[in-house]
Amino acid sequence: MAADKRGLLDADRSAGRHFALPEEGRNLLHILIASFHGIPGISGGWTTPLDLLEADHRVTYLARRGRRGRYVLEGVEVICPRPVIPAGEDLRIFGRLVRRMNENGFGRAARRVWRASGADFVLCLDVISASQCLRLGVPYALRFHVSHSTTPSAVLERLVSGALFATCVDIIEIPGAVVIPHGEDLSRFRYVEHPEALRAVQVATLVDVEMPEIFIRGAAGSRIPGTIVGDGPLQRAVRRLCAETSGRVTWHPPVTRLDLPGLLGGFQIGVATCSRIGRRVFQMKVTEYQASGIYPLVSPWSHLAVDEPGLTRTFTTARELSEVIDETVARWPETLEARRANRDYAIERYDVRRAREIFADILESVFGSRAAGTKGRNGGGCVHQA
Repeated sequence: MAADKRGLLDADRSAGRHFALPEEGRNLLHILIASFHGIPGISGGWTTPLDLLEADHRVTYLARRGRRGRYVLEGVEVICPRPVIPAGEDLRIFGRLVRRMNENGFGRAARRVWRASGADFVLCLDVISASQCLRLGVPYALRFHVSHSTTPSAVLERLVSGALFATCVDIIEIPGAVVIPHGEDLSRFRYVEHPEALRAVQVATLVDVEMPEIFIRGAAGSRIPGTIVGDGPLQRAVRRLCAETSGRVTWHPPVTRLDLPGLLGGFQIGVATCSRIGRRVFQMKVTEYQASGIYPLVSPWSHLAVDEPGLTRTFTTARELSEVIDETVARWPETLEARRANRDYAIERYDVRRAREIFADILESVFGSRAAGTKGRNGGGCVHQA
């Protein structure tokens, strides 16, 4: 117990160096974010909601996955309760029952934390969290970050109608939900114009849909070394594949939202592989590459290839990726204007300022003056470093 308390104190001191409440802090809303799938610190379900909210509001983050306990991460209080049945995801017998028990347990945790913390409402990042809040009578809002095509329309309609409000990103359509475009605080990224291309990187969740093997084999067959950054169910397979490249491609553990810009500063070419799960697939890593001065290479169905094909090069196989990497290295000085255009495009389309303004209007319509006065304080853009 003493060790746990000491760890929390250390975390609080660390958070104090990175986080300060805005001047209007006494009038902020307290928002409890609930994520059944996201991992604190590294998931998109961590990055985008916090970039959207923490400049103006107090935030607590409730997660099912990640380090267990109660602690402070990047200035945000995180609560990660133990599941009802820890081995539930691995069980084959009674799997559905175990999942339901863990979902209900997460719902009870959300209600308990909401009551104890005095949060104004719970911002649910998934259908499971919202369903539990609706079932237990906890005031909630919905933020649809990804498509829910497998969820029956009647269920979505019931969840949206029971919410204080609902939002969705611009690549999906949810009846009754306000569209808030994808956005990230690009001001923390340093745009660098590297004189030559020496290293390639892919930031990824290590799952089948992100096709990490293509990056590993493609980078291994190119003229420059590569690094794959991330975690997930395929971590063991990814590390084994990297070992087979004799050091040409290395695995790097995931880094947190605030540490990622520093890591990206050491790379020049950024790769984004993805299965064709839709006609247009948004990949936040591409925006992070663009803001850092990294030239993006993407799958043909990536949002950048669909929207602005002149800003990128595409590939579908590992061999094609090797060829595109080598061609990019060979003509690196010629990519300068494209890299600058990528930076400008990312700031114009995906900086968090637009999303914050829309969200502030929504909160003001629900909570009145308590949520007013937050607009106009939103910084943005990215830092330039020649």
